[in-house]
Amino acid sequence: MCEKKMRTGCSENCKRKCHESFDCEKRNEIFEQFWSAGEINQQRQFIADHVQRIATKRKTTGKEASSRKFSFLYCLSVENCQASSVCKKFFLDTLGIKEDVVYGACKKKCSGGVVTSDQRGRHMKQRRVADSIKRGIRQHIESFTPVESHYCRKQTDRKYLPESLSLRKMYRLYQDSCKEQGTTPAMESTYRKIFNREFNYYFFTPKKDQCDFCTQYRNTSSKSEDLERAYQVHCAEKEMARQCKENAKMRAKSEPEIIAACFDLQQVLNCPHGEISSFYYHRKLSVYNLTVYNMGNGFGSCYLWSEVIACRGANEVASCLFRFITEHASQGGKIFELFSDNCGGQNRNRFVATLYWFLVGSIDAIESVTHSFLEVGHTQNENDSIHSAIERAARKAKIYTPEQWSAVARTARQNKPYSVQDMQLVDFINFKEVAKEIRNFDVTDAGCKVNWSKLRSIRFSKAEPNIMLVKHSHGDDYARVDLMRRKRNVTSAADVQLPQLRTTGLHLSAAKYKDLSVLCAKNLIPPAYHPFFQALPHDDTA
Repeated sequence: MCEKKMRTGCSENCKRKCHESFDCEKRNEIFEQFWSAGEINQQRQFIADHVQRIATKRKTTGKEASSRKFSFLYCLSVENCQASSVCKKFFLDTLGIKEDVVYGACKKKCSGGVVTSDQRGRHMKQRRVADSIKRGIRQHIESFTPVESHYCRKQTDRKYLPESLSLRKMYRLYQDSCKEQGTTPAMESTYRKIFNREFNYYFFTPKKDQCDFCTQYRNTSSKSEDLERAYQVHCAEKEMARQCKENAKMRAKSEPEIIAACFDLQQVLNCPHGEISSFYYHRKLSVYNLTVYNMGNGFGSCYLWSEVIACRGANEVASCLFRFITEHASQGGKIFELFSDNCGGQNRNRFVATLYWFLVGSIDAIESVTHSFLEVGHTQNENDSIHSAIERAARKAKIYTPEQWSAVARTARQNKPYSVQDMQLVDFINFKEVAKEIRNFDVTDAGCKVNWSKLRSIRFSKAEPNIMLVKHSHGDDYARVDLMRRKRNVTSAADVQLPQLRTTGLHLSAAKYKDLSVLCAKNLIPPAYHPFFQALPHDDTA
């Protein structure tokens, strides 16, 4: 640090004639007195005693009007002598300081003229938080209803809070709750510590799938031969799947009879939806949306239904695909190339395969249906754009019914608006029942086992309607599976009557219905929508 030195002071033209009041000897005495204190609080007190802050007496006007609210009066004195007024430059140069030091001292000056002590390096020991306060924080965090992860709900017990929440917003809601109860809230740091250390909660953010295997490979320092081999196969399958999708997309753009499409279920949508704090604490009606993106023309289709109409399993996905394929077949589509992720309960199963068997065998316009599965961890596709567009459109919207979600989806994209179809009870088909007409899903003509969890592609064609072609690698040739193998009475798909999945809707749980009733009772759901929620089928309260 540079040695402090007294500077020259003001010039002879100074109106206050500061040098006449304080010669060089007096100035040195003042300088030594100020710096000999050796303690910042005493130095600030010296400045505060010799500087007076007053309101400005004159205000300039016009374009260059000053916004200054205060003026400072400076004075100096030596021992046993009366203080004399000096100019700013003389005061600063005599003490060897800058004007920021003066402003800082004046800010710390209390009404009694005493400067508050400097608190740097004097942190107070944190007081112990009472158990009752910690218990209140835990109860508040537990009052939020987590949502289920769309991508990894089977692989983790991690719970996700709605994306519209944040830890800062949760703390503000906690403060409001304490205010209503007449209690003192804990500090935000305490709230954050309990949330981070005691709860396996995360805030859901829609994003691309993350590949666990690629992450594991990158984080492994010493890679075995088996791991290297598996990683090479993984990367090869990823590239072949993407190339297969790109080839189908290019063919669909040039040949109208080819329909190339990818499909996926969006994350669960909720009713009601909005920026109302109580919505975070209560269970809500779930709305499901299966989206299909036509890669040939860029149009998207949405098939929406609520949880009181159907679930979101293989039958529901197959029923939505049935509507999409039959609609496009009536418009000239003959060859269908479909792409999806690898979810066994929804996409890669024998019940969706039964749908394709029925289509090629009963609808004359359809020549073939091929369903390819993108590599695990790399299933990003054009459906993500549909989901993000709907989520952006709903970000500041207030939504109370499934029909309003349909309206949001219709208006989510101005150019090429999405086609939205509200699925009703009669639209869902029981393909599990239809699958009983097929005898063999598991053995190829060569006697090899069909590993459904490893399938990369399945194909059905009108030329051989009872043959399913399967691939366990995108680089392999198709293997044949005779669906009617060793069956005496072979069933034709054209003779099959499609049974309705169910004739009555599903019931909400008693707890969810109670939460929705509370929102209605508090009029957080507008009265116009009360009849809808009151009429929802539900289980009786236990």
